[in-house]
Amino acid sequence: MFTRHSYPSGEASVSAVATLLKNDMLTIEALVREMEMYLTTTDHIIRSRGILLLAEVLDKLTSKPLTDTSIHSLIGFFSERLVSKQ
Repeated sequence: MFTRHSYPSGEASVSAVATLLKNDMLTIEALVREMEMYLTTTDHIIRSRGILLLAEVLDKLTSKPLTDTSIHSLIGFFSERLVSKQ
């Protein structure tokens, strides 16, 4: 499993994206749309890293409440990913 410590710029990337979200310069929906190719690829390594990046960014947003729509979208997305792993 990859962690943010597995790749040198991982923490900086996570922080940069989280800052954009915190400052309302990017929405979660737009982030997921932009990452779609990485989140849905059949290459499990790329998909895993994309999902990990998304999860770590969300972890950094504890001080920013998510909308109900965002929460339901993310729950659906991560649920689908878990089902596809079985």
